[in-house]
Amino acid sequence: MQLRNSSGAVVGSGTASPWFLAGTVDQAFVATSDGTCAVTSSGTKLPTSASVGQNGPYVTATEYAGCSTLDNVRGPISSGTRTQTWSVNSIEGGTYACLHTSRVDFFTTTESDCVQVVDARGNLGGGVRVTLKDANGVTTTLSN
Repeated sequence: MQLRNSSGAVVGSGTASPWFLAGTVDQAFVATSDGTCAVTSSGTKLPTSASVGQNGPYVTATEYAGCSTLDNVRGPISSGTRTQTWSVNSIEGGTYACLHTSRVDFFTTTESDCVQVVDARGNLGGGVRVTLKDANGVTTTLSN
């Protein structure tokens, strides 16, 4: 995935691959394209239903410099923590299910990923909103 500015220049790119415990919805760890790895230290299942205004914890993880033992020859090197929470929000008159991630290492960065929910069965609409706050405190919101 690449993030481009209005001139078309790439201003950020990468992927995150969550891995789940077999047969569950429990997140075990997340491997990222920059070579770091976040290993879950605690977590809860997401609720099967929620209303606008509700929120709660999801996953807390410790980030490491690498995802394999070869990356950590002298033992795992912690590079920070990652905390994820969920919420159901009203955004511009629509209902959105959101996942919020806060990453703390030398700096704190946050990301909120929200998708529109159109009915009580959880069917998704076309609305998406991503809000990023970088280490300099600059907030960028992308939506359709």
